[in-house]
Amino acid sequence: MSGHGPEKDKHEEKETKYVTDEHQEEMAGELVPDFTMERTKTRVNEGFSARAIAYVSLALAILSLFILPGILGIAGTLLSIPAIIRGEKLIGGWALSIAVFSLSLYYLFLPYI
Repeated sequence: MSGHGPEKDKHEEKETKYVTDEHQEEMAGELVPDFTMERTKTRVNEGFSARAIAYVSLALAILSLFILPGILGIAGTLLSIPAIIRGEKLIGGWALSIAVFSLSLYYLFLPYI
């Protein structure tokens, strides 16, 4: 009996190897979606361009120096952040700095008005 037990273990190992080797197929190509660079290019071009958002935020920031700094300054700040993220760092940075400057002057002098 003791000699019969290890033979079963070897036989069982062979069966499990045979079963696992039988079903080895490559399925990753069918399961993973196709990502190409063309899709990302079309996704970036959708909607408003970063340059348009940056110029609008710059205009709002400059206007906030003269009229309604509480509203236009916040709007210029909020619009300049997506412009900076989308790549217009120079114009968006100027818009952000002017809008923050306008808001800081507004809140600094608000108690005296």
